[in-house]
Amino acid sequence: MADKRYNTFSAELRRQFGCRVQRISVDAGFTCPNRDGSVGSGGCSFCGGNGSGAKGIVRGLSVAEQLEHGKGVMVRKYGARKFLAYFQAFSNTYAPVERLRALYDEALAVPDVVGLIIGTRPDCLPPEVLDLGF
Repeated sequence: MADKRYNTFSAELRRQFGCRVQRISVDAGFTCPNRDGSVGSGGCSFCGGNGSGAKGIVRGLSVAEQLEHGKGVMVRKYGARKFLAYFQAFSNTYAPVERLRALYDEALAVPDVVGLIIGTRPDCLPPEVLDLGF
């Protein structure tokens, strides 16, 4: 890593937390305006039928349960000790702010989850979502 002229995200996370930090994809049941009929239907070029990059997500579990399951996989596979909850499938800010806060808080309450990655669309980021202030 010392020979690179830039800092990678993974290297910065390792520096901040002193260990490998691995993201865990979760599906919180979101949709998007190109699926629910608000703007269109059938989706767009960014997501497949199950959402972008949704491989490996265990659907039907709560966010916390998905993270606990994913932690076990990431510890065995990569030796990770800290985790980022990756809200990946569909537009993960396309819901009322109260629901977003509850889901994000649920993820951050899981032991060793140190942050969030939230996949969304720019037209699904109204000021009240940006003001959640994590």
